[in-house]
Amino acid sequence: MEFTAENKTDEELLKVSEFAKIAGVSRQAIYSRIDNQSIKCKVVGKQKYVYKSELEKFLVNQVVNQEYDNHDTKVNQDVKSFDTVHAMQQQIDIMKKHISWLESQLNVKDEQISNLLKQIEILHKLIDQEQKLHLANIGNVEILEKSEADVTEVDNFKSSSETPSQSQTKPRKFWSFFKRRS
Repeated sequence: MEFTAENKTDEELLKVSEFAKIAGVSRQAIYSRIDNQSIKCKVVGKQKYVYKSELEKFLVNQVVNQEYDNHDTKVNQDVKSFDTVHAMQQQIDIMKKHISWLESQLNVKDEQISNLLKQIEILHKLIDQEQKLHLANIGNVEILEKSEADVTEVDNFKSSSETPSQSQTKPRKFWSFFKRRS
């Protein structure tokens, strides 16, 4: 039995335009798939008809391809996310190394500050000792001045208690000094 447009049943064959409309693609897309034989068809005269079973396969394949594309996109996003995470991890590692270096520098500075504080403490002790020595010297000077004043008083007392004959020598006149020399 020869197949003609008249004896085709709606259950078995669809026009390319009907197939394209149901599949949600253009007629040119269907014709290109017919040409590369990914969709089987029946030619009646100049008109091409596509089997309904091919529609089901096409729709399933389209869903699978769409899921594959979505999965591929998701995989690409996951790869990009992984690359981003990897880059961030590298930055974190670099920052950790930098923090470690900064902590070591901070420890060095803390040690320097500690040494400076010890030196300041020693200088404070030396200043205290110097002040005590200065005060002691001031006290000694006062004692010395007082003792000198006492010695002067004793000398004054001795001179006032001398006999009148010793203290009453005749004053010499100014020119007498020159006379004695000659």
